[in-house]
Amino acid sequence: MATKKILNLYEEVTQRSLKEVCDKYGALVFAKVRVADVLVIEHTGISDAEYRFALQSHFDFVVTDDAHSPQFAVEFDGPLHANPEQRDRDRIKNNLCKQLSVPLLRINARYLPKKYRNIDLLGWFVEAWFFQQAFAEAQEDGLVSPDEPCDPLSVLGLPGRKERFPLWLSAELRVKIQGLNKRGKCHDSAPSEWYGKDSKGNYHGIMWIRVTKDSGVMVRSGIRSQQFPLIGCEILSELLVFQLYEELDAVVRGDGTARPFSEINAAIRRYEAKYEPRGSATVA
Repeated sequence: MATKKILNLYEEVTQRSLKEVCDKYGALVFAKVRVADVLVIEHTGISDAEYRFALQSHFDFVVTDDAHSPQFAVEFDGPLHANPEQRDRDRIKNNLCKQLSVPLLRINARYLPKKYRNIDLLGWFVEAWFFQQAFAEAQEDGLVSPDEPCDPLSVLGLPGRKERFPLWLSAELRVKIQGLNKRGKCHDSAPSEWYGKDSKGNYHGIMWIRVTKDSGVMVRSGIRSQQFPLIGCEILSELLVFQLYEELDAVVRGDGTARPFSEINAAIRRYEAKYEPRGSATVA
């Protein structure tokens, strides 16, 4: 029989991660769904090219409620998505979802390892999405104040998770950093951080901590712009703590070298000059 696999290895892992979370909330996961079967494209004002694209293309995954009403889509962007032709296709799909108000989460291999308190980044975003929906319903029902911010890190517990504050990924590492400070191994009790946004809407962050008064460790990373709720400097901060702790632990154990703070300060100034500020927190 001459057949092809519907999903590649990464897509299989993506599907398992989606189902692990969605099953808890009665949501359904469908693979390789035609765009035109998800989006209402008739009489919407989209271009002829976009209309043809919607008829011919598919979403990698679509999550629906138990009544099969689409809630959001997930795309796995592998190496081929760096191809100019594929980028054009991605741009059209992004535009369609934006015009027709369908959340779209784009992920890559970085989103799949379960290295953040036994959860992967994809799972974090999906859990946070369901929390946001429940939070919005509670506000509509008058159970939560309308001006109360929606903060996934403040969630005390989740179905199937034993940890307290399960979406606060860096909670345990922040406690360890405080412990190093109390034992005199680290000058600061918490990291300092600065975040900015580039012209394409991508977030960039730099995080540092002083090991001594005049030296420390520093890490940098970024997260791309998404058409999905709860993407921004808050989750980037969580990820940077993991990188920072790895560097800090190496220095404390004698396997790494702290940087002069003048070098860290120069890197901070470069970020401030390059990106539009979006948030900061500095330990005094």
